Amino acid sequence: MAGIALCGAALLVAQEQGAASITIVGATGGRLDHTLATFAILLQHHRALPIRLRTPDTTVQALAGTAEAPGECTLSTQPDDTISLLSFDGLA
Repeated sequence: MAGIALCGAALLVAQEQGAASITIVGATGGRLDHTLATFAILLQHHRALPIRLRTPDTTVQALAGTAEAPGECTLSTQPDDTISLLSFDGLA
């Protein structure tokens, strides 16, 4: 799991260097444990700047918000696209 720590450190460096957003590619390795670890990184850092996880057939982005200031996102979709919205904080 050293690679996971390095990915988190790379996100911090990108933020310090002024990155406006980050897209992570090739981070799942076709393995569920790698995918879950990447999701954990996404959820840890998404409040600092927008982070997207891209795979050949999926894009994942975390949104943050509160009851007073809900998260907001505009999605570009095509007919028959699948969109899933999941809550990880139990507030949805």
